[in-house]
Amino acid sequence: MHSLILHFVLPTLLMVMPSSASQLFAADSRGNVSTLLLTENGNKSSLTVTSVTADCGPNPASLNLDYQNRILYCLDRGRAPGTEGSLNSLRIAADGSLSRIARVSAPFSGVAAEFFNDEETGVRGYVSTS
Repeated sequence: MHSLILHFVLPTLLMVMPSSASQLFAADSRGNVSTLLLTENGNKSSLTVTSVTADCGPNPASLNLDYQNRILYCLDRGRAPGTEGSLNSLRIAADGSLSRIARVSAPFSGVAAEFFNDEETGVRGYVSTS
């Protein structure tokens, strides 16, 4: 199962850096968002899937990390014959597991999104492209 998940991983990978290892997040076209742990020991590396969730929706396409607040934003493109996708926020637990905070509708078939948070003005938002 782990090799299947890694085989279908989209180019979207995000990293959180704990002290001795790296935590990665990957979305795949089967509807999963996975947390992976990359550890290094000398000249050897190991990549392990530590958590998998389908809480983003059926077709996650873009991930954005709010490291400070431990939130992962996930844009779900939706799947035909549907007419919309969704924008999801997921809480990142200490062990890397993800749980949905909220979901809102988003335009169908967006393939990339960028989230922004202007701390000076408090303005938050996202821009999607297809």
